[in-house]
Amino acid sequence: MFLRENEIIRKLAPWVREGQTLLDIGSGTGLIARRLARVAGVRPTLCDVVDYRKVEFPSIQLQNPLHVPVADRSFDVVTMCFVLHHVPSWDDQLTVLGEALRIACERVLIIEDTPFNRVDLAFNKFWDKLLNLRHGVPVPYTFRSVEEWSEIFSSDGYGLRETVSYRPKWPTLGMYHHTLFVLDRA
Repeated sequence: MFLRENEIIRKLAPWVREGQTLLDIGSGTGLIARRLARVAGVRPTLCDVVDYRKVEFPSIQLQNPLHVPVADRSFDVVTMCFVLHHVPSWDDQLTVLGEALRIACERVLIIEDTPFNRVDLAFNKFWDKLLNLRHGVPVPYTFRSVEEWSEIFSSDGYGLRETVSYRPKWPTLGMYHHTLFVLDRA
């Protein structure tokens, strides 16, 4: 998975600055936050519903997956990489997004699976199931299109600054799209 993390870091690093505090919601094993700290000099806190036994950085294990127990605007940047499509209902996705927007002082960075067509969606479902099987992460397949996410992100008090879609090489060999959404506080 080392190659996958490098690809994600290349997308996120230009949007953070050295010394910024960063909350990584859905941090999983913490590999993305760890590499982002090394490459960009951010100060991460990890946050997930699953306890992956992370010890290198401060960590918040969520008792309620729809609420992060921190104050409003308590982190400079919030990241969510491949989190929202693991939330089972459309309304709960908006609740999780609302938490990220509440917590961030400056910016929210979101990378999501965004299938462009039925073939993308089929590959996306296959890889999502396979890659999350070992961790027991739910795969409800609540994917949205780039257009659907863009409309939601543009209406929540943040400005949608940038949208970058790409086909990741690792581990899925470019079989479907990911999209980086950069949201800045208005």
